[in-house]
Amino acid sequence: MPKLFVRLLVLALLLPCGTRADTAPALPACGSLDPIRLFGIGREAPRRCAAGGERHYAPRHGGLGYALLDIESAACFVPDASYALLDEIVDEAAAAVRPLLAASDGEITRAFALQASRTIGDLLAAKGFRLHTPTVTLGDALAARSAPGTPARHWMDCDTSGFIYLTIAENLQLPLALVEITTANGEHDYLRWTLADGGRLEWDSNGRAACVTPAGLPPFEGRTMTRDNVLGEVYALRAHLYRQRGETAAAAQDLLRAVALYPESPRASNNFAWLVATQPFAGRERYFAAAVAEATRAAGLQRSATHLDTLACAQAAQGDFAAAVATEGEAVALDDRKVYRERLARLRERRDCTGARD
Repeated sequence: MPKLFVRLLVLALLLPCGTRADTAPALPACGSLDPIRLFGIGREAPRRCAAGGERHYAPRHGGLGYALLDIESAACFVPDASYALLDEIVDEAAAAVRPLLAASDGEITRAFALQASRTIGDLLAAKGFRLHTPTVTLGDALAARSAPGTPARHWMDCDTSGFIYLTIAENLQLPLALVEITTANGEHDYLRWTLADGGRLEWDSNGRAACVTPAGLPPFEGRTMTRDNVLGEVYALRAHLYRQRGETAAAAQDLLRAVALYPESPRASNNFAWLVATQPFAGRERYFAAAVAEATRAAGLQRSATHLDTLACAQAAQGDFAAAVATEGEAVALDDRKVYRERLARLRERRDCTGARD
């Protein structure tokens, strides 16, 4: 019997059956899980947005989620009850997770990360959180969606639930981060634990299960986001609130903040350039050069038809129609959709993109 075959046979017999490669369960790709069976769908009320208010409640905790609520409140006031609910969630999660950490001797093992993630997911479900896509902001997620005297009910989606997980982790000094990808259904966020052995565990908070990062992502996706990156994402969300209120200049400023905090992603750059190139507002002209620069950066990170279309519109806003026509021609070559062909015809007539819809 060949020596190599004997060695392989002995190794196979020594391996516990649960660790053999042919029997190990494959984890699903992050973003592919079905969360509806776990959380149900929230449809109880329209999204919440108050123009202003007075703060009376002093939160007991700090950290990311509270900073996000403060940022949001400048455009869409978050009531005291939402801060109080976040305090309640942090308290209950800490009480449940600390014993798990003690049982693992303070080590962030795979088993601990799984248990902690499940525990937080179970807590949110027990507190009435249901899936609603999109739930735009953390304030939206923490808003009450049920009538007085009825069981508590709240909305959440991948990023707003992720913000809650991160707030709990920050208060417990646990190594948890957010990850962003694009799936067939759109943008998706999930969570990543850094384990003591140098490995990692990824957790889909919508599907309440471990997962793996899909292959073949562009370089700016699937990466571990920093705290600043998350803040940048939240400023981009606040820009959406300002736009809904007709405060376009404020939205443009927030998108520039988002770019500064999350430069690894092209999204805020593209959204800023599109806003400036298509929406009339006071002082718009002073942003034209920045719009071309940010659209160029977005197209450099990902040379997609969408990003090239934005760049063409930014170039047209600045009056460079020759460059705009060439850029839009490249967009059409990548994607022959009617909207891009019509834009190319418009640019050839030396008409910019003002008034174009998102």
